[in-house]
Amino acid sequence: MIGILLEFEVKKGFEDKFLKAWDETTEIIYRNFGSLGSRLHREEEGLYVAYAQWPSVEVYESEQHWSDDDLSVREAMRAALVGGKPRSIRRLSVVSDLLKNEPA
Repeated sequence: MIGILLEFEVKKGFEDKFLKAWDETTEIIYRNFGSLGSRLHREEEGLYVAYAQWPSVEVYESEQHWSDDDLSVREAMRAALVGGKPRSIRRLSVVSDLLKNEPA
């Protein structure tokens, strides 16, 4: 399993549009391209950080064919970003996975 770390700088006033399009884009990637989903976080200064999991490097790097409708959703997300794309991407190998969905 691998994790991908993405940082998004959202244009002022575009936060709601970004959040809606990010949710839809993430669902498209999960449904069509084999991701294991993602979590989106917001720093106090307003920068958004997403952590996505993939079952393997091969699945993450596999060719993705986006339909025209799905591309329009992704482009709506990118239109809300300063620079039009995530600012930095990091690929992380999972060495220990203790994340839970509920407290003990």
